[in-house]
Amino acid sequence: MNKNSISFKIKDLVQMFKSTIFCILILLSCDNKPQHTTFDITKHIECSLEDCIEEYAIYPLKSDIPINQIEFGMSFDSLTFYKSSNGKEIYYFINNEYISKLASIGRGPGEYMNINNYTYNPHNNTIVISSENEKFHIYSLPDMNIVRTVNRDGFVKGMYPLSDSTILTVNHCDEKFQNGCGIYIVNINNGYSTLIEEIPYMNSFWFSGNEFTQTDSSILIPVSGCPNRIIEYKNKNINDIAHITYKNNNIPKEIYANDISKIDKKIDFTNFFLGNDYKIGCFYPIITDSLTTLWHTPKTNSQYQYMMLAYNNSSYINFSFHIPGINRRIIPDYVANGYYVLIIQEPIDYLIDTSESLSKLGKEIIDTMKKQNNNNPILLYFKIKPSILNELP
Repeated sequence: MNKNSISFKIKDLVQMFKSTIFCILILLSCDNKPQHTTFDITKHIECSLEDCIEEYAIYPLKSDIPINQIEFGMSFDSLTFYKSSNGKEIYYFINNEYISKLASIGRGPGEYMNINNYTYNPHNNTIVISSENEKFHIYSLPDMNIVRTVNRDGFVKGMYPLSDSTILTVNHCDEKFQNGCGIYIVNINNGYSTLIEEIPYMNSFWFSGNEFTQTDSSILIPVSGCPNRIIEYKNKNINDIAHITYKNNNIPKEIYANDISKIDKKIDFTNFFLGNDYKIGCFYPIITDSLTTLWHTPKTNSQYQYMMLAYNNSSYINFSFHIPGINRRIIPDYVANGYYVLIIQEPIDYLIDTSESLSKLGKEIIDTMKKQNNNNPILLYFKIKPSILNELP
């Protein structure tokens, strides 16, 4: 073999090596891009919730005092918190037993008239609330005494703890906040906020407050819009995990493509969603190796529907659930340790659907409600079958 031939083969090998490295880099960069999927949700399966879950549990909220209508549940191991539906109180439970409540209503120091959003901070055992007076109030547990008050920027749609001094927030634009809608890290010692991901007005508009989902190693932030996005906060970085759109969503491009964070466009934006049908939503995602589930509320014929989308790499199905004999829409109120949680607090006479027989789960719900003091709420925890796409009811 001559020297030219050897030289030629070495050049080939070097070029092959460079090409291989390039391909690997391309593949790695593709892996970092969010998967964008379009789903046709016009067809869906209506089925009993019991046929689609692998396990469930019913827990009464135990309290000697009446619990007002509650919403925005938040769970941290054995600790759970709920905001009253009138926006005045935060209830604190350990193992579903009432401990105390925050009710510092007023206009004095450490007081508020309404709670916009809140979070528990396990790093220093405090409650952080965002009030209507452009402030964060921090209260100690379990006594609910004021620790400090700091000014805030923008309208906070939701928050989640990061450390004893920082929280993750989703901020919404208003007349006084011109820094843009987005995901922020906020120092609750001084109120200073740092934008880490700008999001469109539509995304922050649809964020409801308690939709952050804690996984083993990250925080998931679902933001509804065009597209719907599942964003992951991990190791101080923001990554898009998935972009999701619904076929024929009926949302014109001018609603989401233009800069409608400007004040003069907001009324048109709100009026569109009040007066038109649409398909949008990305709430309470749970992601496992074999299945992703999330919830959405399409509006059809001026009526809202409550649905769960389940999908993996090869297939998807849209579900609407019911519990036989129970008159209650099925959409989670929050996520706790990998379970979906429903807060059931309707009067028993309203809950019982006399048009059909109670299922086993329905009977357990009614029996638990009947035993409750003061007609206080109960909780239904459930997990969706990982094999739901292969074992249709």
